[in-house]
Amino acid sequence: IHTELRSLPSRTDLPETHWARKWAGDYSIPFEKLISDRMSIAPESGITCRSATCQGISDANHGTIACTFDDDNDNQPDGVIVNWVLPSVRGNIAEKLYFVPWDGADGGKGRQLLIRESQMLSFVNNYNRGGRTRWDTSSFLEKINLNSENLRNGFDSSRPAVGIPQLPRRWSKLLITAPLFARVRSVSQSQQVTLERGLLDGVYIGMEIEVPSHESTGQILIDSLTDHTATGRFQGYNQSPPAVGTIVLLAAGADLPAPSKNDK
Repeated sequence: IHTELRSLPSRTDLPETHWARKWAGDYSIPFEKLISDRMSIAPESGITCRSATCQGISDANHGTIACTFDDDNDNQPDGVIVNWVLPSVRGNIAEKLYFVPWDGADGGKGRQLLIRESQMLSFVNNYNRGGRTRWDTSSFLEKINLNSENLRNGFDSSRPAVGIPQLPRRWSKLLITAPLFARVRSVSQSQQVTLERGLLDGVYIGMEIEVPSHESTGQILIDSLTDHTATGRFQGYNQSPPAVGTIVLLAAGADLPAPSKNDK
């Protein structure tokens, strides 16, 4: 793979619009300069991946690039479909990987993320949650210079992203770009919480809503919707669900700056 990657810039048989011109390369999930996941991808040599924990390698695989896919039917590839050779701990032999570009500040390089289809909803939830969570890429593969001195806490502070990540319509329609609040309408004995916002307000199935308290943060996971209500189960360690009438922040909305490299 790396032999092919080194030859890509000089190849004349690949058009400038070929996906590999921008997206072939090495990807990783960095955290305090330790690599938990690593992936390398090239158009002909295929793909390799490795997942590791503090106890050693937990998963490793290799495969081929079956094809690109175009969710929006706009003749622009939204990602690649990978055929893995070995059964994965994730249970997938064929898997979609999305190309997610995120513009940088003042025209800078920004970020290039390679996100598994199974992780796309989590990525959307992180964006909508706002704050530091929005910029945290410690769960998503990022094309990155592993030797950068700016690597810290899961993101490269030399390449902050701004605005809205570029996603296919299937996912971009879930991004909430203005602050969104809801009042708690009811709470059942089984801790099902119903909110006075729904499908027409931008709420979606699988939305994760944080409910902070003095000691910890609980979460409401939305699992049913009407046009103007949403219901989900509350989960929180040693914490009660929000009371009826409480105003809950569903999405931050504001385009907050990325944290600086000195943030803890």
